[in-house]
Amino acid sequence: MAASIIDSLFSELLSDDTIGNLASAAGVQKEGVTDIISAAIPTLLTAMAENSTTEKGAESLAKALSQHSSKTKINVPDAVKNADIIDGQKIIGHILGGNTDETIEKMAKSTNLDKDKISRVLSMVAPIILTFIARGKKTSKKSDSSLDMTDMLASFVKSAMTSNGKSSAGASIATGIISSLFASQFGGSQSSGGDATAAIINSLLKNIF
Repeated sequence: MAASIIDSLFSELLSDDTIGNLASAAGVQKEGVTDIISAAIPTLLTAMAENSTTEKGAESLAKALSQHSSKTKINVPDAVKNADIIDGQKIIGHILGGNTDETIEKMAKSTNLDKDKISRVLSMVAPIILTFIARGKKTSKKSDSSLDMTDMLASFVKSAMTSNGKSSAGASIATGIISSLFASQFGGSQSSGGDATAAIINSLLKNIF
């Protein structure tokens, strides 16, 4: 299930029409957009997984996913073209929290792209990512508990890091960001899920690195 959802997500966001619309709206070369998206998907999923290790974080994420679960059909090229940038920025802020600026800074250094343009692309694709993850949650029939949410997101991250739909540059950027920003947080994660949640996180990081 996770692999098919993530493969579809990469396929839709990296289609020629979607990339073209994002490149035009953000003023970025198509190759740069591909790298941003390929790095953004696993990075944002990892941040969501980290957030879900507490009951409060899992509850907040479940609420966000429920708001996107009704979008059973979506034309991704049109969706990014007509994206609500302000709403997208709020989503990115909720997902990355205090790591927002550092994440964008690391992407900028790795891609040699302007931070504002990277932020714009992320804001345009964030709602799409939530929609696909909401579909995955509905299919998996996972509960809103911290343990179930972390388990589900860990499987999505693993699929995203091994997907053939991403650029090698984007994968390298994502690995660096995840390692530097989230590895220590996962390693010391404490949540109501206890040892089971910690085991999921440790397994996730082992599989990535």
